[in-house]
Amino acid sequence: MFKFLPRLSNMVAAIAIAAAVIALIAQENHEWVSSAIQYLETHNPIITAIATALLACVTGGLVWMAYLQIKTTRAQLRAYVFPESASLCDGSMLIPPNPAKANEPGVVFTWKNTGQTPASNVVSWGQIAVIEPINENRLTIPTLQNEFARHVGAGATGSKSLWFGRALTANEIADVAAGARAIYWHGRIEYRDIFGKRRFSNFRMAYSGPFPPPSGAIFFVCEKGNDAE
Repeated sequence: MFKFLPRLSNMVAAIAIAAAVIALIAQENHEWVSSAIQYLETHNPIITAIATALLACVTGGLVWMAYLQIKTTRAQLRAYVFPESASLCDGSMLIPPNPAKANEPGVVFTWKNTGQTPASNVVSWGQIAVIEPINENRLTIPTLQNEFARHVGAGATGSKSLWFGRALTANEIADVAAGARAIYWHGRIEYRDIFGKRRFSNFRMAYSGPFPPPSGAIFFVCEKGNDAE
């Protein structure tokens, strides 16, 4: 490619000389025309260097644009697995009701691949916690194990259901209703996109209010604990 630089520099020099000649002839100053031509011929290496620098800048710009295009295309084609919904219930809300689960928080959680390509090796972990909101940042996520992995196609969903493990006490129910405590649902989804890169989605949401919750009650997304890659 660089073998054409001498021709390019000569072309630039010729254009510059022609422009100077035309401008100075119009001013009827032939002495300056001669000086300009002599200057451009003397400093031809400088013009060559300028042309080389300009060519390098243009080439670098094209490479950068190509990189951005590839990056944008990859972003458009990759999988995006995000939480879609989380429903809170207890045993009395089941059909038919399960008295053994009365006053025990349970969650039905759904996630969705909103990307244009499948997500592979999808694993998830979630936990219900009943704690004071001031202790929310103490909630931690363990290292996920590659167990029960599955594939989620573009536009497809996956789900997970979990029980707290025991019924809430009368004091806990009163605190949840008053907002002194909250029922938290938090966890993580991990998967690989079509390019083989490991991705994740962390989630943390909370509920405060009457328990058992009324029909249609929802979790509220917490200020922290929700991030993804």
